[in-house]
Amino acid sequence: MLHYLVGDPTQPQVQGNQIVAHIGDDGGRWQSCSVPRNWPLVRKAWRAWQEEPGFALGETQFVPITPDFCIASMVAGHAGDRPCPDGRFPLRLPALRKCLRAVAEEAFRMQASVHLARLPEWPAIEAILLEELAPRLEVYVYDEPPPEA
Repeated sequence: MLHYLVGDPTQPQVQGNQIVAHIGDDGGRWQSCSVPRNWPLVRKAWRAWQEEPGFALGETQFVPITPDFCIASMVAGHAGDRPCPDGRFPLRLPALRKCLRAVAEEAFRMQASVHLARLPEWPAIEAILLEELAPRLEVYVYDEPPPEA
């Protein structure tokens, strides 16, 4: 089931086993800076993975932080694509679907909920989440809080 919350997906608002999923591109960039800032181990694992042959569009790296908390780094953007107007890189939806299938398998194995930020191209991404994750997992989608006045 999909749940919508306001907040930071790197600080899940529910108890239990959790996977925080975030996106990078095949050139090594991340959409969000909060993951590497909060977990240097994830940044180190990502950089090491970039040097391996398995680092490719559509692949996912899982880095356990604690026995009940894991970061999923999904390679769902292509470095050669023109950036979006907001500076983010566009997502390759077939690659994202493949990544989310891997996240679903790991979440099912861990009996974990999945946490991620609302992403650009949301209607298409929501459809993928509803097909690939929501039928059997609890998925929490986070919107940024409104700016303070």
